[in-house]
Amino acid sequence: MTKKTAIRKKPITKGFSTGISQHLSVERVIIGGAIVVSLMVVGIFIAIQPPGINYSQPDKSQIFPDLGRQHVGKGTPHPPYNSNPPTSGWHDPQPAAWGVYLSVIPDENVIHSMEHGGVWLSYRDVDDAETVQQLQDIARRYPSHVIMTHRPANDSRIAVAAWGHLLKMDKVDSGQIYDFIARYRMHGPENVQ
Repeated sequence: MTKKTAIRKKPITKGFSTGISQHLSVERVIIGGAIVVSLMVVGIFIAIQPPGINYSQPDKSQIFPDLGRQHVGKGTPHPPYNSNPPTSGWHDPQPAAWGVYLSVIPDENVIHSMEHGGVWLSYRDVDDAETVQQLQDIARRYPSHVIMTHRPANDSRIAVAAWGHLLKMDKVDSGQIYDFIARYRMHGPENVQ
């Protein structure tokens, strides 16, 4: 009786997919994926952050003397402000909430918000859709301490105000506006979160 010997063929183990599978475990794939996702989140977070102060760009805002922080009731007469729009002075006991308004908010409420460290973006011409959209895009990058309103009493198309500081412009210069916000946001006499 002859003995039959079975010959087994060895599978081919050298190849692209086999080489990868030897080095990729489930854990490595999960860790690698987590790193990629984390880097994407950090990149997005950095991309949406408003820019900081550009020290190579001069501060073009005007400085106005502080008119004080006296509270006055709605409709109570008070002396005139020393700037247009106002940057300090007599104000309502109730500040305006941070955010974007497509309507007029009384100066006295916004002044109180500036006292709390807010920056006020205002535009004169309600029909200037491009300016309104550009200012909205800027204001919405800040969850607090920025207010945007329509203000037909402005003597310039666009005004950016903080306590004691005012920047006027005829067209949106986002670099100047971001720089102003970086310099003066949360720098009022009564900073409130």
